[in-house]
Amino acid sequence: MSSNFYPPLNLSQAPYLNENEKVSPYIATAHDAAWTTQDLEFSQELSDHWKTRRDVYRALFIKECPRLKELDHLPIDSMDRDYADTVIDNYQQSRSSLASTSQ
Repeated sequence: MSSNFYPPLNLSQAPYLNENEKVSPYIATAHDAAWTTQDLEFSQELSDHWKTRRDVYRALFIKECPRLKELDHLPIDSMDRDYADTVIDNYQQSRSSLASTSQ
């Protein structure tokens, strides 16, 4: 669902919990100290279309899950919650504008 929103995972370099147990690819980013930096760089290169989709995706989860502390291994704070309201409002306004101009 969100594969185009985030940088691709390099599963060949997934960390190991110990010498025999590799970290699951589903949580590998939580064990990767560089993930946040990679994600920031990746998100800045997204087209406007994908930036909007990523922002709306994140905002909807944040809004509908008020106790959510982290989404896709990125922390959620009060600024994210405020921004989620703005994103949803802007998205709804843009959808309303499109609907009224197409009639």
